[in-house]
Amino acid sequence: MHIYRAIIEGINFAFMERMRLMKRGASHRFEETYWGGSQSDEICQITADMFGIPSVCTQPHEVAGIGAFKDYHKAVSAMAHKKDGFIPDMEQ
Repeated sequence: MHIYRAIIEGINFAFMERMRLMKRGASHRFEETYWGGSQSDEICQITADMFGIPSVCTQPHEVAGIGAFKDYHKAVSAMAHKKDGFIPDMEQ
């Protein structure tokens, strides 16, 4: 279990760095994260805990639509439907 968690945390640290760069470059404030590839509640909870914002697992697990939608928000609303939400546990 500890190795599994360490792998997930390592991946999340890379995502967190990208998010930090996006926030700085676009002055964007993230309110939640969406994870379409995860079928694990544990991964989504670890992610919420690390990012400090709600984490949402979507249904279906895999989506694609590059160039099929006019903008990001239309793509998300058409393809990524909230399945489960996870609130960060800041004590973790």
